[in-house]
Amino acid sequence: MATVLLVDDETDLVAVLQEALQASHPGVHVETACSFDEALTVLDRLPAGPDLVVADHRIGGRTGLELLAVVAQRFPGTRRMLFTGQASSEAESQARVLGARVVWKPIELATWLREVEALLAG
Repeated sequence: MATVLLVDDETDLVAVLQEALQASHPGVHVETACSFDEALTVLDRLPAGPDLVVADHRIGGRTGLELLAVVAQRFPGTRRMLFTGQASSEAESQARVLGARVVWKPIELATWLREVEALLAG
């Protein structure tokens, strides 16, 4: 069973993405976090790491890039997605250096699900 960690400070968005992902991929276990620190707590509970981390660019006072850097260091095999509506081109480049796919908001839910599916497929 694949595990996906969704991280965004927009709690309603996290709930919608979680519900859609679980409905379309019943075998996927979805963890959520609405802050950087909460995401670190979830990662600590997953000793092998998640299969995929989807992080917003702005997570409270921190950034998704910071979180993806932690993930890349602790779990190099974990796939990464920066899901953002406001990252600069520099942030986009940094995300790619971290091995993350950059997906822009707004996006149709079906398109987002295909992006997640492609990352989980490797």
